[in-house]
Amino acid sequence: ANAATGGITLFDVYTFIRPLQPVDITHIKQGQLLVVRLSLSNHSGTTLDNMAVSDRIPVGFEIENTNLGRNDVMPWINENVAFKPEYVDRKDDRINIFGSVPHAPQAGHALQYHYIVRAVSVGDFTAAPAKIEAMYEPEKHAYSGYDKVSIQKP
Repeated sequence: ANAATGGITLFDVYTFIRPLQPVDITHIKQGQLLVVRLSLSNHSGTTLDNMAVSDRIPVGFEIENTNLGRNDVMPWINENVAFKPEYVDRKDDRINIFGSVPHAPQAGHALQYHYIVRAVSVGDFTAAPAKIEAMYEPEKHAYSGYDKVSIQKP
């Protein structure tokens, strides 16, 4: 279940790279590339500055480094709704993104941030929730839900 306070919501969805369709993450093949889409909504009435998003990737996945020539993989990203963080920190077990989240002009409007993961280890795992929080106003935060992940041999 998702939890939110302070007018912020956060959802995460795993999709195939091509075609961009949701994937059943309980049936992933080892070596498969997936896109993680984080959707951020701010309905607080004002821009929220100093926001930190942390998405811990499930055991069994690795974050792909798009700085190594994979920049053409996501040409379908709609720049009008792309979340453009001020700083991105990729770790082995998570991705952290920092920036301001402007007020959503209408209900249902969300900014999106995408990154690529690769399924590397066979097994059954739990995907921890992603979280967003205002660094200096901890009462403004949101969490996505937990997911079960299963990676099988190809």
